[in-house]
Amino acid sequence: FSSLLFFRETFCTPHTAEAMGCCEDNEEDPREEDKGKGPLEKRSCTDIIWLLLFIGFWVGMWIIAGYSFSNGNWRRLVYGSDSFGNVCGFSKNSKAINSSNSGLDMSSRKYLYYHYVSDTNPFPDSALKLCVASCPQVDTTTGLSGICDGSQDCHAAGVCLNNNPYQVITTATAESEATTSDDQNRQGCPLRLYDSTELPGLRRCIPSTKLTSFITSAFYSAFNKVQENLTEIFSDFVNAGTRIIYACLIAFGLSVLIILLMRCLAALLIYGLVLAGMAALIALCTFVGVQWKKVRDENAELETTSKNEKAFQGLFIVCLVVTVVVFFILVAMRNRIRLVVCVFEEASKAMGRMPQIIFTPLTTYIFLGGFFSLWLFVYFYLASSGTAQTDEYGHVKYVKSDDYQKMWWYWMFGLLWTVQFVLFSEDFIIAGAVAMWYFTRNKADIQSPFRSSVYRLVRYHLGSIAFGAFIIALVKLIRMILAYIQKKLKGKTSKIVEFLLCCLQCCLWCFEKCLKFLSKNAFIYMAIHGNSFCSSARKVFLLFARNILRVFAINTIGSFALFMVKLLIVCVTGAIALQWLRTDSSLHYYALVLLAIVVFAWFIADTFLSVFKTAIDTIFVSFLIDCEINNGKDKAYFMSDNLLKFMKSGAKNTPQKTVEAAPAKAVEAGKAADAAGSTPPGYTAPPNY
Repeated sequence: FSSLLFFRETFCTPHTAEAMGCCEDNEEDPREEDKGKGPLEKRSCTDIIWLLLFIGFWVGMWIIAGYSFSNGNWRRLVYGSDSFGNVCGFSKNSKAINSSNSGLDMSSRKYLYYHYVSDTNPFPDSALKLCVASCPQVDTTTGLSGICDGSQDCHAAGVCLNNNPYQVITTATAESEATTSDDQNRQGCPLRLYDSTELPGLRRCIPSTKLTSFITSAFYSAFNKVQENLTEIFSDFVNAGTRIIYACLIAFGLSVLIILLMRCLAALLIYGLVLAGMAALIALCTFVGVQWKKVRDENAELETTSKNEKAFQGLFIVCLVVTVVVFFILVAMRNRIRLVVCVFEEASKAMGRMPQIIFTPLTTYIFLGGFFSLWLFVYFYLASSGTAQTDEYGHVKYVKSDDYQKMWWYWMFGLLWTVQFVLFSEDFIIAGAVAMWYFTRNKADIQSPFRSSVYRLVRYHLGSIAFGAFIIALVKLIRMILAYIQKKLKGKTSKIVEFLLCCLQCCLWCFEKCLKFLSKNAFIYMAIHGNSFCSSARKVFLLFARNILRVFAINTIGSFALFMVKLLIVCVTGAIALQWLRTDSSLHYYALVLLAIVVFAWFIADTFLSVFKTAIDTIFVSFLIDCEINNGKDKAYFMSDNLLKFMKSGAKNTPQKTVEAAPAKAVEAGKAADAAGSTPPGYTAPPNY
């Protein structure tokens, strides 16, 4: 946070602010007159330069994608290729080098075989690689291989160059292709033929040593043993497919139902959790005290002192102190806890008024799924890219571009930046719709808040979203680089250096979490007031600093309450699914099906309750802004009657507080002014908070 403030004071001069759309703080903002009426309509584009940078970055990503498609082939990584650039098991091979053995149809040869593998250097660069129909097997007890010169076994195994579709090059200019390497005789066969076996799943032939034979035999033995079980498990999922879908629908229905009923259940949930936590602390103190008394009585009879007695005594004192401290904290924060209840109820009302925002994550996941599929597809092409060249043995080799590492890191950062951009866009859309609901006195007059929020995002604030996403992506990239350094230095440096690197990684993780928290609330503030990213981050940070106890309550008690709701949804869904599955005699392993249902239920609950959490944060920020720009007298509050009651009770409990409850006349005047399109009597424009 200090870095953001330093950045603003140092770099955001009037000229840079105008160019970047960042940190501007114009006291004569012509839009100022609208800032007391909720989400700003007369906006201007913010952080335009970052939108241009993001678009330019994506142009670079498409250039990398074009380079990868023209210079790479993902099949070479998956299936392997021979010494002439032919992909094994693939029919449409392009001609990689000027050789008659390049560009052949290898659809019938799916396995890659290396000529002449020695114990010291099993896969030398000079070894000829050919695609074969099956891995050759040699029945010999004298070692790895036998002499292959002139043997028909080599031709039958298909490991010679004169086996169709390969052919031995006999011209003088290309004679080195067939005879230079020391692993071939004049017929294009290897000097030795070794017994080989398939590397499971990778289509590579490896020597059948005792170790590899053990590994492959163990793999296939385990696979054969598990195959029947896998078949039964697969059939269980097929037979229980309808029940799995029903369970997911139950989890979804419970999530939506709890969100909509939170207006009635919030007080019960939050106060219940507070009382349950207090009761647990009292029970812990009682248990430790009873154990301490029991140990003390036993020692009195034996007339001895015990270390256990001292340990239980110290533990009882610690538990008692913690219980007393927590009790007084809860008493002191009782009004903040009531605020959490009110915010939960208001967020539930907003979600009920705008149910379409509940389905926002579905669109986000579809978009992210498509983007990640494209990103991964291009990544395989990039990893296999290279220029085909002929080495001294007449074999093809793919030389990486000098800029390959730079392109790799560029492509990785594109993933981080784009994913964060999409997630922040979702937060902004939800925040804009909920803020519009909050700052509208007559809720029946709201028209298309979700669509209006999407329009404001696309029309004005894509640059700010790109700016915030860039900061988070940059921190993630630094963490990735640090993790790479840790992996390279593991076991090669002192324990102190490893410990310091771990501490640095932990600090970066905490820093990333803090930036995400600040950025999300900055976008909420931006959705309301239309400021740039830097300005919104600064103002929401100062806003939270002035309301630190309220922020603490909403982000501890509120987050824990949502976590308990997720557990409730998972437990109810799992219990219903268990009753279904345990009575089905056709299932062999219903426990695995139940585990899958529990995982799906948690994912669904976490997805949709995250939308509710964003609505809670938006209501909370809107409430804080409402308290600061209005006073309930000549400037009426926008908050609901429920929050007004909270403000009124807070004013009674704290007479010296500057914020007072809004008289009913002021609220009615504000509603009438909104309906008439004018301002209430005595209304003045609020300051630029």
